[in-house]
Amino acid sequence: MAARKPRPAAPGTKASDDVAAMIRVDHAGEYGAVRIYEGQLAVLGHKPAGETIRRMAAEERRHLETFDRLWVNSVRDLSLRKISRLRREMTSSGVASRIV
Repeated sequence: MAARKPRPAAPGTKASDDVAAMIRVDHAGEYGAVRIYEGQLAVLGHKPAGETIRRMAAEERRHLETFDRLWVNSVRDLSLRKISRLRREMTSSGVASRIV
């Protein structure tokens, strides 16, 4: 089967638009990971797994700090973050509580 050709860029876009989009996606992933670990720590922080989760959370925070420097947030993004944060914390706490 022949390899797929790259999709043509949308009119008015540049390669820098692609890079910005990738940074936004990576930033969102790191942000989500930090919040997930916070939810797990809320439930499992006092258990033996707590120390491992703390180390992993610290690593994700360093990643997030890197992407924070690469990407400046807009007001819209910050409001979406608040909704996303609540959803992730509820999900990670719920999953972690089933482990206990």
